[in-house]
Amino acid sequence: MADIEEIKEQIGAAASKVATTAGAVAEAAKPVIDNVATKAGEAYEAAKPAVESAVDTISEKAGEAYEAAKPAVEGIIGAVAEKAGVAFEAAKPAVEGAASTVKNKAEELLKRDRDGDGKIGDMVVSDAEKPATGWRTATNAANDAK
Repeated sequence: MADIEEIKEQIGAAASKVATTAGAVAEAAKPVIDNVATKAGEAYEAAKPAVESAVDTISEKAGEAYEAAKPAVEGIIGAVAEKAGVAFEAAKPAVEGAASTVKNKAEELLKRDRDGDGKIGDMVVSDAEKPATGWRTATNAANDAK
């Protein structure tokens, strides 16, 4: 049986060989790793113009699509604005007429009230109270039913 010192020497020699071998492998792998890095850089440089060209083409086509669609969109907006103006102009006399009629009727009622015995004003107030009276009656009936 080998003594401990002899085993230590064998382990030391084996570790030295492993370290030497690892160093040799690293040295042997360095050119391969350098070559892979170089090829990756070359591939990037080779692809860069194609990617830039594709981006430029996409931007150009997007601009062309915008320019092609712009007149149609402007036409639609113009037509909608024109139709809205036509609708406004068509409705304007009716609204003005209705407002004038309401104004004239109100003035007529006020004139009658001033010239008469005040019954029109009383009638308007009385008519305005009817819904409130009806509501109070319904509310009282509901409370009574409880």
